[in-house]
Amino acid sequence: MTTSNFWDHRLTAKENIARLLKKYIYFVLGIPLLLLPLLYRLSPSQEQDIRFLLVYLPIIGSIFIILGCLGLWTQDKANNHPVKLVFHGLWVLLILYFASLAMTTTSLLSETKRNPLMSGQDIIVLGAELSADSDRRILNHLLEPVAGYLKQYPEAKAILTGGIYERASQSTAIYMADYLATAGISQDRLYLADGSADTKQAIQEAKALVKDLQGGSQQATVGLVGHEYQLHRGRLYAKREDLAIAKMCVITPSDDFLSANYFIREHPKVLLAWIGK
Repeated sequence: MTTSNFWDHRLTAKENIARLLKKYIYFVLGIPLLLLPLLYRLSPSQEQDIRFLLVYLPIIGSIFIILGCLGLWTQDKANNHPVKLVFHGLWVLLILYFASLAMTTTSLLSETKRNPLMSGQDIIVLGAELSADSDRRILNHLLEPVAGYLKQYPEAKAILTGGIYERASQSTAIYMADYLATAGISQDRLYLADGSADTKQAIQEAKALVKDLQGGSQQATVGLVGHEYQLHRGRLYAKREDLAIAKMCVITPSDDFLSANYFIREHPKVLLAWIGK
């Protein structure tokens, strides 16, 4: 009875398939991740919002393929062989990465809970680190409930945060102001904090405007409005700035990988915020 490295005729087809999957599992996982961006570009719908994810997935796919090559190369080598040590080291790094990603994602998703309803407070809208050009879909999703809130409470004012991000044609704050003005919100209720490059700066800039609006120091709680992936860091920075807030979480739409895209982008930023950056 003949055997080969690929198909062992002494085994059943089911046993052979199981053996091959175990041997080539990294390639099974990695190759589709490498091909996904190509398939997406061939599709009729091409949203710019998932551009980051389409870069991230091939990187993960490449790691799986490298692991597969190292695994095949070292399968007959001793455990203390240098290449086998590299193989195990990569596995440890991959596990640590996904563990930290799970931790940050859990923290971000927790923002949907204990979500106080605001009732007439002035609000800060988190738009920093979003592009007025390529992130319009997610910005519009955020601004729709903001417009509803400002219509419900005609005395409330909104501080709109976000400078020019990723070489956009205009600042995010200005884009949000134009959206809200088109929705019927008077521009004299909108205050721009458009000098901020990131969320930390946005909170600091918004705090100064809050103090100006409240007579030189904060006298009343303000609302902090954002998607769950924005609110976690926003609340951390607000606490460090002694800015009293009540949050309003807008749930990120889950279609077309949108949630995964923004959550993955936020992952390293959350880790830096946790260590005080």
